[in-house]
Amino acid sequence: MIGISFAIPFITPQLLSSVNHSSPVFIGMVMLPSSLMAAFLGRRGGKLADEKGNPFLVYTAAALLLIGFISLSSVVGMSPVFIGIFLIFGAVGQSFMQIAMSNTVSRTLSKEHIGVGMGLFSMITFISTATSTAVIGKILDLGTSTIRLNPIPQNSTTIIYSNIFMVLAILIVVVAAFYYVQFGRAVKMDADEKMNSEPVTSKG
Repeated sequence: MIGISFAIPFITPQLLSSVNHSSPVFIGMVMLPSSLMAAFLGRRGGKLADEKGNPFLVYTAAALLLIGFISLSSVVGMSPVFIGIFLIFGAVGQSFMQIAMSNTVSRTLSKEHIGVGMGLFSMITFISTATSTAVIGKILDLGTSTIRLNPIPQNSTTIIYSNIFMVLAILIVVVAAFYYVQFGRAVKMDADEKMNSEPVTSKG
């Protein structure tokens, strides 16, 4: 999940540079609003995790990333304004996902294993980030693609970027489903058991 979400800040500058021929300063201006929104809403993501649980925040983050990936896949090659707008969904989703994953690790492990677990989580985060950017960079080096996963982009130079975003959208659905099987279903069962164990009081 972390590797997929970190693909956004890597591929977006590549897209704006090679397709829109934007300068580094302009690329930074396009990505600035999404970064500010992610920082501004980061605290809200932490509150959501505390109030409604980590699975809720994971699914919220996955939904935001899914919207961001599909939207970016559709507007590649268009005005950078559209990219900047839809980038907000991806950046906020990325921020929420980091919070949710950290909370999941810290609350799943026992107290004596939290330190080692968080250290391992940090290591895996760096490895997954480096791996995802390396894979995406290699795909971009291969050049254009004849396979069109999204029918909206028409420019041949944008198809490769559109396809990458669509594949990332598919992957985020897969990993969200895996998270549900691994954690979300257990949380739901615990909630059901707690509800069933509550004493029933009758009136009158």
